[in-house]
Amino acid sequence: MCALIAIAIGLVALFHIEHTAYDTVVFKVGDEKVRKDEVNLCILQNVVDLGIDREKLDASADGLEDNDAESADEYYKTEILRLIMDYKIESMIAERRGITLTEDEEQSVRKDVTDYMGKTNARVLNELGISRERINDIYMQRYLAYKLVEKTKAETKTDTDRKSTRLNSS
Repeated sequence: MCALIAIAIGLVALFHIEHTAYDTVVFKVGDEKVRKDEVNLCILQNVVDLGIDREKLDASADGLEDNDAESADEYYKTEILRLIMDYKIESMIAERRGITLTEDEEQSVRKDVTDYMGKTNARVLNELGISRERINDIYMQRYLAYKLVEKTKAETKTDTDRKSTRLNSS
């Protein structure tokens, strides 16, 4: 576990710019700024979740899905940026469609943040400039994105069922 966290911190170094993690904008998705602390959190979570170790980072990118990457390091960096862009775009679409989280869903987000904070070394989060408030904001966006996806699936299923019923009635 310590080795995975060390690797996460190493990946975070790829995005290193002088300033605090919250003040540093790494890139934008539309008008939405993606700050260094968000990228750091995403790296930390995915390195631990995926079990990326030094051996995987040192490997060539030959066997990886994204053959454009020159190294595994570059592949994982690209995948993490893609992940962030996906949920940012989905949460923006959800907001534009008027989708919001219920109080129960917001409570679930707060519980997940508390659970995550309890499992993660506070010193590591502090070193990476990741605050509880930012984790909460990021989780809220992820939940909103998830809610959009689920709503879209339900709408698609309903539309498919209606078409199927009409075809069978004909």
